Amino acid sequence: MSTTTTTKQALRTVVGFSDGFACLFRGMRFVWQHRPSLGWLIYPPMLLCAGMVIAAGFGIAHGVPRLVDGFWSEPSLEAWWGIKHFFWQWLEVPVTLLLGLVAVLGSLLATFALFSLLTAAFCDALSEKVEVLRGTFEARPFSWSFLMKDIWESLRLEISHLGFKLVWLLPLFVGSLLIPVIGQVLYVVGGGYILARRTGMDYLDWCGARRGWNTQKRFEFMRRHRPAVLGLGTAVLLTWAIPLAFVLLWPAAVAGGAILFSELCEDA
Repeated sequence: MSTTTTTKQALRTVVGFSDGFACLFRGMRFVWQHRPSLGWLIYPPMLLCAGMVIAAGFGIAHGVPRLVDGFWSEPSLEAWWGIKHFFWQWLEVPVTLLLGLVAVLGSLLATFALFSLLTAAFCDALSEKVEVLRGTFEARPFSWSFLMKDIWESLRLEISHLGFKLVWLLPLFVGSLLIPVIGQVLYVVGGGYILARRTGMDYLDWCGARRGWNTQKRFEFMRRHRPAVLGLGTAVLLTWAIPLAFVLLWPAAVAGGAILFSELCEDA
């Protein structure tokens, strides 16, 4: 592979990532401009999200110190205690910080996974409404059968999304509790990449499912546009790091996913 080809691929990756990342802010502007017609899809989940984030904050504040104390307490296996005693002498502060970060990420993942399940129908409806307002999808006439089908499809998609995340993240999480330093680094770096990519896919997946695409076609679409999907997912994950930011920005993430999907389809 020539240097020119490699440079072009790297440039396309950077541009794709930047475009996906920017879609969160474009979604924010879109939601603000159309807030009168989107309000009933935004405010109920927003209140639920605020309550869940506050509850998670209390859980983290009480749970992280217990996790750290439990990790450094003396176990029944003397050999394992000897290993941890070595790390206690030399790496007490970084290991403790990594453990705290692992606990925080795990708590946030659980919180937002539950939030996604409870608000799946709202997110799907919001995504569709954004596409209708932008003229990239034709509005369907209301019917109870369509409504129940959409609710079921939204729940099914969210359960599948959660399952994919658990398959990859659960082993890393267990390893972070059993293997000092290396386990925590792998969880934070590897888990962060997986979570960013899967999160970006989550916010585009409703659009593909709405068009009747099967799982294979949707995955192939995400694979072709991996940098953009990763960029959107990274932007969404960064909102988790700001207290209560996701409460205000999750509608922007849904709108940004719909915008990104339609533009990727136009470029294809």
